[in-house]
Amino acid sequence: MTEIDPEVRAKEVENRVEIYVHAAKRMVLDLFGPEAAHDHNTAVISLAAAMANLEAGHIMADAQDRMTQALNDGEA
Repeated sequence: MTEIDPEVRAKEVENRVEIYVHAAKRMVLDLFGPEAAHDHNTAVISLAAAMANLEAGHIMADAQDRMTQALNDGEA
């Protein structure tokens, strides 16, 4: 397995966070409107964190499926 440079990995994570925050801002503004946009910071950050956690869950589930498949293939 290849090793990924920690700085490259950190930049990838930072880019994903920016994408999540931007998407969350759009969703919150679309839902609540711009009138009280300064009050929406907590909702935006919470939504972005939920998106990141969901993606992490999908990545973990995929990794577990791959490990299970590898173990099953080794037993055959």
